Amino acid sequence: MTAKILVSTEGMSYADWLEYRKQGIGGSDASVVCGINRYKSPVELWLDKTGQLPPQEAGEAAYWGTQLEPFVRAEFTKRTGIEVSHKSELLQSEEYPFMLANLDGTCEVPEVGTCIFEAKTASAYKAGEWEDTIPDEYMLQVQHYMAVTGYAGAYIAVLIGGNTFKWRFVERDEELISMLIELETAFWNHVQDGTPPPLDGSNACAKFLADRFHDSIPKSHITLPDTAALLLRRRVKFGRFIMDNTKLKGRMSGKMQELQQTTGNQNITVTSAPETSLAPVDSTYLALTNNALDIIRANLKSQPLTLDLFDLVKSPSGGATVFEVPGLAGNEAAMDLTGIVLDYTTPRAYWDTPDPVEGTPPVCMSQNSIISNDGKSCALCPYNDFGSKDGDSNAKACKESVLLFLLRPNSIIPLLVRIPVTSKPRFLKYSTRLLSTLTPLSSVVTKITLEKATSKQGKPYALFNFQTVSTLGPEEAAQAKAFGQQFMEIVNAAQMVPELAQAS
Repeated sequence: MTAKILVSTEGMSYADWLEYRKQGIGGSDASVVCGINRYKSPVELWLDKTGQLPPQEAGEAAYWGTQLEPFVRAEFTKRTGIEVSHKSELLQSEEYPFMLANLDGTCEVPEVGTCIFEAKTASAYKAGEWEDTIPDEYMLQVQHYMAVTGYAGAYIAVLIGGNTFKWRFVERDEELISMLIELETAFWNHVQDGTPPPLDGSNACAKFLADRFHDSIPKSHITLPDTAALLLRRRVKFGRFIMDNTKLKGRMSGKMQELQQTTGNQNITVTSAPETSLAPVDSTYLALTNNALDIIRANLKSQPLTLDLFDLVKSPSGGATVFEVPGLAGNEAAMDLTGIVLDYTTPRAYWDTPDPVEGTPPVCMSQNSIISNDGKSCALCPYNDFGSKDGDSNAKACKESVLLFLLRPNSIIPLLVRIPVTSKPRFLKYSTRLLSTLTPLSSVVTKITLEKATSKQGKPYALFNFQTVSTLGPEEAAQAKAFGQQFMEIVNAAQMVPELAQAS
């Protein structure tokens, strides 16, 4: 696919630029068309493209994004050595003329060729969205641009909170592009024939309905069937997605199926994505030698696998060097914990009392030590400063820890191991050493032991030690990785119950 220059945007007024954008679908429109944009619905976009909405001024965030775009380009070049060229022009696909692209720049990448450059700015509150990937709406934006231009890759660089700079390379994804083209073609047909796309529950849809059905009764009520509450709970449960291309394609496939359904009797139907069984391998780990995931799903019976259902091992008090591991007959003593670390999280929590009673929920908590559950930045929180805790210590008021999902040989459910902040650097150093040799954490068997230590105030406590005792074979390692990913999807689909952040 190739593109032509529709118009030069050099010196073009904002109003004229908006008019040209009405001639087609731009990159920032792609996620709206696909129905996964958090701020705009397909109906609102349709109203805009058909000239039924008044022109909207660019918001403060959009203004500063435009102002900082040259800086992001320059900083990317400074850090990578890759030059970025910028031309003020609106591109149009020759094969699909309704597909438009307004690029922030292009760059040349060896063995790839000409690539797209996209500059972004983000609030510190959204830092978690950029931790391991890029937000879905931006993935669709650059794939849309690659569909228009025919380029094979894209760099996306982001300035987060004014003090964190990241960039990632995105490869062209033909399957995703094919889905985009199909969905955008269907949407543009709605624009051309003047019929709105399927409605959803957004404010834009509410306005659309109110304008066309003047006799409706505002705030009137209807009685839903008894099954409605269950359906809504399932929708919430399955509405959470980890942002990667696999799930993004799944979401878009759902939209494509909606386009193929009849519009006679509109019923709400909730379906889950197809579940993939793992082929057993020869292993000393029970979870890897049978259809453990199928067993877990079957026994859950559609109930969420929340963290409070897991067995939890905590750091022993008083500098003890023996673990207390929950068992069928009660707690059992163990000198070490050995298994495969499938995954880990880095939660933190704050209580407003110095010594909260065990089981007391925290006032504030975060699952990733980046963004709190109420959307605030952990880095900017005063309780994250050293010395913020009451007393003479230099400790933080907000407690940090690491939560390991440790798969043991005789169990298909991982054991949760909570690593206190005093041992957090040791675990991170251990995982970094593995990373330095391109060894995934889930491809080795890790042994965890304790040693006694004494604080500056003379109080004894336990320090965690981590060592690799064996390396899994290629087939077993691949199975452990796949099992870990699918198991964590089950966990992440459940509402995260903050039991593990309770006082202890």
